[in-house]
Amino acid sequence: MEGTGIATLKRNKYWILVGIYVAIIYTTLSWMPTLVDLAGWGFRYRLGFIVSMFLILILGRYVFYLFFEKKVRRLASWFLIFSVMVAYGYLLNFLWIPQERLHLFEYGFLAFLVYKALKSDVRDGRIYLYTSILVASFGCVDELIQFFLPNRYYDIKDILINAASGVMGALMLYARDRG
Repeated sequence: MEGTGIATLKRNKYWILVGIYVAIIYTTLSWMPTLVDLAGWGFRYRLGFIVSMFLILILGRYVFYLFFEKKVRRLASWFLIFSVMVAYGYLLNFLWIPQERLHLFEYGFLAFLVYKALKSDVRDGRIYLYTSILVASFGCVDELIQFFLPNRYYDIKDILINAASGVMGALMLYARDRG
């Protein structure tokens, strides 16, 4: 009985983290563009560069973790990891607005949090699908909120970026788990 309480506490902890993280994303929607605009074009350019470098460093550290700590050795896993990294690189090159680049990190990390929250309830391969669907849903709500904000706009491209980032995050987790 005690183990069940610990599992419930752990599950709730991750869902609370998901809720806090999503709340932070949603609450910054109205004022973040104003802040970036006030800082000027030079800041916007530097922010885009900083976000890109941060994402590259995180992906590099993740590869190091997979190889040396998780001991991922399957060629198929590395092919998937490489493919996801190429997709991230393509999107970083394609997205010139810093906030869009930031979404790659935001929703990729959200995939990790959702995966951890689901892990105690979903123990088979469906966890990656559920993770992707939930992250894409959070991304849709993000855009729906923007539809109602006077200084933001609803964009299908942003929904696709958010969903793609969630799927890429789930694929990286799949490659890690299948190692």
